[in-house]
Amino acid sequence: MGSFPTSTGHNYYGNNYIDDQSPQGGTGVFWYYDGLRSDTLEYNTIITSSTRPLLNVVSGGSINGLVSRHNTYVTGGPIAIDLALGNTVNSPRFSSDIFYCRAANGSGAENLRLPSGVRLDSAGVIFSPLGTAARAISYAGTDGAPGSGGNYGLPLLTTWGSPRFVDSTATSFNGHLGTLSAAVSTSLLDGFAGAYAAGTGLDITPPSTINDLHTSLPTASSLQVGWTAPGDDGTSGTATLYDLRWSLAPITLLNFGSATPVATQPVPAAAGTAQSYNMTGLTQGTTYYFALRTRDDAGNWSLVSNSPSGATTSDTIPPAAVQDLTPGP
Repeated sequence: MGSFPTSTGHNYYGNNYIDDQSPQGGTGVFWYYDGLRSDTLEYNTIITSSTRPLLNVVSGGSINGLVSRHNTYVTGGPIAIDLALGNTVNSPRFSSDIFYCRAANGSGAENLRLPSGVRLDSAGVIFSPLGTAARAISYAGTDGAPGSGGNYGLPLLTTWGSPRFVDSTATSFNGHLGTLSAAVSTSLLDGFAGAYAAGTGLDITPPSTINDLHTSLPTASSLQVGWTAPGDDGTSGTATLYDLRWSLAPITLLNFGSATPVATQPVPAAAGTAQSYNMTGLTQGTTYYFALRTRDDAGNWSLVSNSPSGATTSDTIPPAAVQDLTPGP
């Protein structure tokens, strides 16, 4: 989002979906190089697959009057918000936001890095799947857990826990809140945190995750991949789309996006149907790995399936011996 000159202030950013996969090095998606002046951000989804923060103010600036309310912040790195020590602060406030960091937090890489004076009483939900609550917030250089009181937010209004997004990946992110989400609670202001209201009647139930993907019938140039069809909502109905991929290494949630999609995707059948796909054009004597995701008609994606391997056979049969060789004239 660039930088903002001293003449700029009191901006309002609402109901935006901002996806910046390559923020400039040393900055954030929202980057204030000379201070932040009374901006309001609410009901925005701000996401990056990079390791950069979503909101960054460089040291030596000012942080005055920021209101961040009901935003969903998602970064591939450990730091969602970095307001830097040494800044002049005048009552900025975070309320009912979600801060989701895919990388592990740690000393010097807390999820929220804040100078003194920032209000976090009702900040919302902070989570790093690979991190710990104890490293979630650095306030004036001292770490603390969300909801532990004082500078680290009020209990139940600032919490540590998974928002359980319908899809948390960077490639097909869906920020609606799934079942058992820490961002849905009567204890939170408005009953939820983040940009997507809970209980809106939207279809937020993804297809069930396939866990019986398997390979069979190897030849020198092909393998058959089989599975049981999931449903549209969990294990009922018929899904809309498959994304079947292969790789020469095991496939996980983290590297699924870099695996190779099959040339012609299979079509989902009714839940419970045994399905298969014949993968051809393979190299003999080679081990291949496969994984599969499923999408429903509302755009909800399942998690990545198990990743079975299969090896093509080697051609060990030589040509037949010549039996009728005769001298030439």
